[in-house]
Amino acid sequence: GVSNLADEADDEDFPEGDEHPGDGYTLYEEYRGFSEDRDHVRLIPLRKELFIRNEIEDGRVVAEIVKFKTASSLGVHYRLRDDEITPVGLMNVNHGHAYSGHPQSGIVLKLRPEETGYSQAVGAIGALGNSTPGSKLRVEIDPAGPGWGLDLNTGQELYHTALASVAHEIAHCCSVWHHGDCDPKKRVWLLNPLDNQNYESAPESISDLVPIQPIDERGGPVTIPDFPGSLDVHLAVPQGQHSGDVNCFMHYRAATALRRDTSTTRVKLDPLNPPPRSIFCRSAQATGYNVAPRNLFGNAHAPERGNCAGQICVNDKYTDDEKHDRKYNCP
Repeated sequence: GVSNLADEADDEDFPEGDEHPGDGYTLYEEYRGFSEDRDHVRLIPLRKELFIRNEIEDGRVVAEIVKFKTASSLGVHYRLRDDEITPVGLMNVNHGHAYSGHPQSGIVLKLRPEETGYSQAVGAIGALGNSTPGSKLRVEIDPAGPGWGLDLNTGQELYHTALASVAHEIAHCCSVWHHGDCDPKKRVWLLNPLDNQNYESAPESISDLVPIQPIDERGGPVTIPDFPGSLDVHLAVPQGQHSGDVNCFMHYRAATALRRDTSTTRVKLDPLNPPPRSIFCRSAQATGYNVAPRNLFGNAHAPERGNCAGQICVNDKYTDDEKHDRKYNCP
């Protein structure tokens, strides 16, 4: 019960997340309520809550928001109209009695006007990489298909675009980080006609060549087209973005090649064929193709990463808290 709590109380502990209490709204504000799609809604004082202004008029996006709501256990209000939240996401501008003492933001979800190949939670100036809603200005979802609308293709190369990235990017606004960093990502493999050797390069710097020995997952040879042909790959590493639980919303699934160590060996991957993302993982433990028999990317980079459910925090009181700074140096 909450009958013995002060009007200023903001100490909900469900879902537990990163153990920071509250959701940024005081008991008084939660009972006073908010406007959502012109309806007066009161919040549940024993549950952490999150507001989302969804500016993408596509019912499939709503379905992805609901997936986030289910997986996170947060109370998520996603039917806000444009005048029920400020353009930069502030929710408690009309504060007075029993004010929390800090601005509290929701999330503004927008469709990017032009395709760039990735979606993004756009950070506020000076904010930590991924923290509470106030650390982000907005979420931009990439229009993966031609013209307006969303491409339903959630295959490997389009993981970061359109529908597949909605829950992932919302989570970045709730203090959740990737399973790891340091994936080189886009690379080009080519056969140098001068020495008949295989090389790897970044797409934008084809002159910066690194010798490689490409094999497939069974150890067999990989044929690279004769110059000027080449092979485009998405290169990943163990404990990087593709590591950990493959069912988690924060898990990447774009890799087509693997660099296991500092040697010249590169592994051209078979299709990942990942399962649908449906959870926020609760440990760094690998699953799916990250365990035997394929053993591709291993566990998430603990202790900084993995246990995504245990990273969730929506209270802007803790936007700058060091617990939310999960950066680490790549080897």
